[in-house]
Amino acid sequence: MGGLSDIAARSACPIGSHCLAGLIFDVQALVVVVELTCVRIPLLPPGGALGRQGAYVQALAKEVNALQQGEALDQPPNPVMHRKPVLIRRRMPMTASPTSDCFFEGWGKTAFSASASAAVGPRIRRHGRILVRIAVKLPAAANRDNAGVRLTEIMALANGLADCADTPPDSQVYLDGEVRRVFVGIDIDVGELVLARTLGADGVIAHHPIGSRARLGIPAVVERHEAQMKTEGIPADTAHKLMLARRDPLAHLLHTSNYDRVVDAAKQLEMPLMNIHLAADILGRQFFIDFVGRAVDGQGTTAGSLVDELKTIPEMEASLVQPELWLGRPENPVGRWLVQMAAGTNGGAAIYRTYYEHGINTILAMHIDDRDLRKLEQLQLPGANLVITGHMPSDSIGMNRVIAALEQKGLEVIAGSGVIRV
Repeated sequence: MGGLSDIAARSACPIGSHCLAGLIFDVQALVVVVELTCVRIPLLPPGGALGRQGAYVQALAKEVNALQQGEALDQPPNPVMHRKPVLIRRRMPMTASPTSDCFFEGWGKTAFSASASAAVGPRIRRHGRILVRIAVKLPAAANRDNAGVRLTEIMALANGLADCADTPPDSQVYLDGEVRRVFVGIDIDVGELVLARTLGADGVIAHHPIGSRARLGIPAVVERHEAQMKTEGIPADTAHKLMLARRDPLAHLLHTSNYDRVVDAAKQLEMPLMNIHLAADILGRQFFIDFVGRAVDGQGTTAGSLVDELKTIPEMEASLVQPELWLGRPENPVGRWLVQMAAGTNGGAAIYRTYYEHGINTILAMHIDDRDLRKLEQLQLPGANLVITGHMPSDSIGMNRVIAALEQKGLEVIAGSGVIRV
């Protein structure tokens, strides 16, 4: 019958799992109670050393009574130790009681106390049953009594906030599940999945598309550039051609990508995962439209003063990346302005040039490639301004609206991976 090594090997891959009040190892004759200092860690493979201190392991004779050899015990599928033994040793002969900082797996002669010897016998011929009792202490901010919400419900909530009738093509629930504590980040990779598990989150919400249909669906959202251009008076055929020139290279690039790498990891870790992209960007874009509408005072507002006003937004104040004027002079009037966001990615040089040629003086965007910026500079368009608001703080504006709605529903949110929580 398998012992600690067998269980450890099965639990070593998924790092951490469930919050357990107790943990039973399926071995055969001995009860050991473990009391350790609070930290969530996985069991190590056989022979693995943790190199920590603070373990207290003691054989308790009073616990060795009704356990019969071969009796079946309930064993969690993914056992997790929330506390730290110094060392796990395998098949190590014991000639004395285990020391207070070591955890032994093995068989051999033993010289436990008289009461323990009477209960167990002088020789452990095979593994004994080992019962590990763990007093679970979650982080102080934990609220495990809050109502669980499924990720599909969260997606519906975000869609409702942004007035999206359906889930946008660049957003997806990759692995649904009920969550109470969620890790929310702008970008999620395998490292963030492991971090979320370590922090006790039972679900992960990304902003940017992670994989699967959502990642491959970004080009469909880029098509929104066409509608935005037509709204500003650009002819339909021109808008369509410019949109295709922006969309198709991105689609070809995504066609070659390892599109499901992180999603596969989430499934293997059994970590519920989703992303909310366009809905959050729509919320962020509307915030900027409202903000700039209040900040711009007729024709007297300059591009420089607009940038200064943008810096007062809480997410901007908390960010090391500030709004900047990348094209134009600070004394240029803002004139006719446009918030170019919520279309998958920025418009690039060709689309922005067309906006300028059709009467737009100031474009606000989260980001632009340096090559596109150089092309715009070479045009030397008089009175043209390009304000770059900053990627992470701008994305955080939309995501913070989603996070606030989640917290109103009673969810606990751990913000990280680029989210600037204010």
